[in-house]
Amino acid sequence: MGNPFNRKSNRGRPYSIPPYEYAASFILFTTFDFSLRDDELISDLLFGKHIDHSTFGKAFAKISYKYIKKLLILVRNEINNRCRIRKRRFYDKLNVLAEYYPASRIITISAADSVFSSDSFSAKIMLSEIKTKAQKFFADAGYDSNDLFEKLLNSKIIPVVKIKKHSGKIRKFRKVAEEMFDEEEYKKYRSVIEGVFGGLENRRLLFTRYRKKSMRMKHIIAMAIVHNINTYMAISLFILIYSTNPIKFA
Repeated sequence: MGNPFNRKSNRGRPYSIPPYEYAASFILFTTFDFSLRDDELISDLLFGKHIDHSTFGKAFAKISYKYIKKLLILVRNEINNRCRIRKRRFYDKLNVLAEYYPASRIITISAADSVFSSDSFSAKIMLSEIKTKAQKFFADAGYDSNDLFEKLLNSKIIPVVKIKKHSGKIRKFRKVAEEMFDEEEYKKYRSVIEGVFGGLENRRLLFTRYRKKSMRMKHIIAMAIVHNINTYMAISLFILIYSTNPIKFA
């Protein structure tokens, strides 16, 4: 596409980086929702030189609206060209056990499973793999299982699971779970786990390039690790910022 803008004359200092790199930076920083101050902090890593935030701001202002729209169309064309290539699609099952910390509004993926197709059996396996202090278990009707309810109740975890309609006799633990079910509480917190999948999908972590099933299964677990690493980094940064003593000026 060439440069989004050019120098009006040869007078003055040259640009710190080529104009097209400012355009690329604008898109990159938009991806991560960076502020101009963030741009300045990361400039040494990206370009090997320190670029002031005001320099970024002035350069971004010079990029024309038409240039950005043209870039959008070019990226769209690249997607269009790739979509013409026929590819085999595989859909794998992913079950996630997530823990929510309401006070900190933090969600962590405690366990993930891509082996078992049964939601309830997969949940039992994942619950056996970790130690948790969770008080309640939220899930949709796919997890309506007497065996899972037995596992939860024996672990002193209250099941808040949507119960399916049954024509026959309701087994012991399912009956207890049905009596404990709170519709309002279910609606309030069920969206938490959906937020996890939404975040993973937005970062394209639910898509894989691997064809072998064994690799796809490992990739599914790897994407859960990525989610937790991002969460860990966010918490660490928060603690670092608020635990640092403020600078005192004489």
